[in-house]
Amino acid sequence: MKARHLRSARPAKVIEPATSFLSFTEKIEMPHFPSTPFTPDDPNPSWWVKVVGMLQQNWALPVLLAGKPVLLFVGDDAGIFDRIDFDDMRTLRDALVNNGFVEFAHDPSLQDFLAPPAFPLSIGKHPNGFIYSSGRFWR
Repeated sequence: MKARHLRSARPAKVIEPATSFLSFTEKIEMPHFPSTPFTPDDPNPSWWVKVVGMLQQNWALPVLLAGKPVLLFVGDDAGIFDRIDFDDMRTLRDALVNNGFVEFAHDPSLQDFLAPPAFPLSIGKHPNGFIYSSGRFWR
């Protein structure tokens, strides 16, 4: 089963971005994102992380939204900057592994110097836009 990438012909609801270290002030369109502030129902969510550069990483959080598996991409500032919907959790987890993400709880070496974003999450923005749902950095 293949991931369904976020694409919509309909105009998206405009949401003010979260205040972050990037200091974005413009309004951005974030279609089909969870309401913010967002805290998952699971009290022990399974964070995944991809180290993308020196002192730079992207976080991924698998959640169920309206009963469907969704992968939220989150910055260190707890801002949700992208999303991909999946047909099932197995496909979601396989896609994370295939795209270089590791499950944070299973990698003690990462736990020595990283901490996942704190809840609640809010709407954020990545400086390069929707890098995963566009397919730019997702295969």
